[in-house]
Amino acid sequence: MIFATPVFLLLLPILIAGVAYAFRALLGRRQENAAAYGSLAFARSVFARNRPLERLLAGFLLFGVAAPAFALAGPRLLVHMPSHEGAVVLCVDTSGSMATPDIVPTRAEAASHAAHLFVQNLPEGIRVGIVAFSSQANTILPLETSREVIDEGVERIPSPNGATAIGDALLLAEETLPKTGQRAIVLLTDGVNNRGSDPIAAAQDLALHHITLYTVGIGTQNSGEMVPGTEEAADSDPEALREYAELTGGEFFPVKDADEIASTFLALTRKTAWNTKQIDLALPSALAGASSLLLSMLAGLAFGRFP
Repeated sequence: MIFATPVFLLLLPILIAGVAYAFRALLGRRQENAAAYGSLAFARSVFARNRPLERLLAGFLLFGVAAPAFALAGPRLLVHMPSHEGAVVLCVDTSGSMATPDIVPTRAEAASHAAHLFVQNLPEGIRVGIVAFSSQANTILPLETSREVIDEGVERIPSPNGATAIGDALLLAEETLPKTGQRAIVLLTDGVNNRGSDPIAAAQDLALHHITLYTVGIGTQNSGEMVPGTEEAADSDPEALREYAELTGGEFFPVKDADEIASTFLALTRKTAWNTKQIDLALPSALAGASSLLLSMLAGLAFGRFP
């Protein structure tokens, strides 16, 4: 829950303390009057029997006074709801370094497993496309809603080979997405861009078209691992991946093992395929407070609790 004007919450303890004090003073005065004009023993027995009623009335009074202050604070309830009309493109790195076995069995196989989990946990109706990239980017699957077809697309992602063209992948993913609606790109890569278009410029273009980019950096920086079959270090560039994501209002997720990859992709299903809606609770709070206050006053008058 969030509040539009939380400063009004400062009124709550003041109002509650004031009402509690006034209510106790009122009851104290009634007890004094009863003792002065009647039997003290009888008066005590009557007040003892009526204490539950007095506590109930006090509760209604306190709620009735506090609820309007709560309403003035502008309470908003955040509700997560699945988006059935969104679109997501998975951009999966298939460069040679993805064959590195520092993540068992390899980075590529761990990424494939995570992609399957991502697809299986998406809400029905959301469209998913797949782009694979190494020295160049290619569309493996255009936007599709069928979970079976998308899973088959994940299986068609090529084996690791070649360089890393991140910018080209982002631009191709943008072309795959519709022009409007909730749109996101999930980029998984373990390398440093060394081919094709500038990823910074591509991320800026995504931001211009209100497309959110989430980047997942797989592997560890300066790990000492070599790209299989080469003498090239299997390095990464987490700061660059963070910059690409933040340019679009997205997030960067570094992952270092298969479990982290899986949990990250599960978290991304909520970020890319769910909407957060705000429910305004100000009017219901004010009405509930007014009703409680009116009820307490009527009940107090009916049972002789108020003068």
